[in-house]
Amino acid sequence: MQKPVKRRREDSMAAKAAPDIPDNLEQEWAPIIERVKSAIVAIRVTGTRPFEDGGAGVWSGTGFVVSLEPPEEALIMTNRHIVTTGPIDASATFDGHEELPIYPIYRDPIHDFGVFQFDSTRLRFTPPTIMALSPAGLQVGTEVLVIGNDNAEKIQ
Repeated sequence: MQKPVKRRREDSMAAKAAPDIPDNLEQEWAPIIERVKSAIVAIRVTGTRPFEDGGAGVWSGTGFVVSLEPPEEALIMTNRHIVTTGPIDASATFDGHEELPIYPIYRDPIHDFGVFQFDSTRLRFTPPTIMALSPAGLQVGTEVLVIGNDNAEKIQ
């Protein structure tokens, strides 16, 4: 009986890498990141015990600005569990290190998204920016870049 061959992690990672990833991937994404980074926020929530389940606590996540109209009622989209079902106190930290209060206005009962509202006229250092949603532009195989809140430490 033959012993199984142990693979080094680098070997298995290389086998999974797509062969057509360009060497200049960072250069391709840099202008896009620069254009949208002001629309990405780190969200911090302090919540009481929700009515449905779970416990009280503090949690964090990432969101992105999807509407600035009207400016006093701008919208941030995030994951449903960040909005939660109980009363919360929440804030969003923007790219310019500005922290603004945000208010839950919608938690989808089926899909994994929720929406917060904030007053974009209160931004002083971060240019108000939206991340335009384009569901019609989605296709299987489209390259995606994920930018998010790394365990409440920083946006990456």
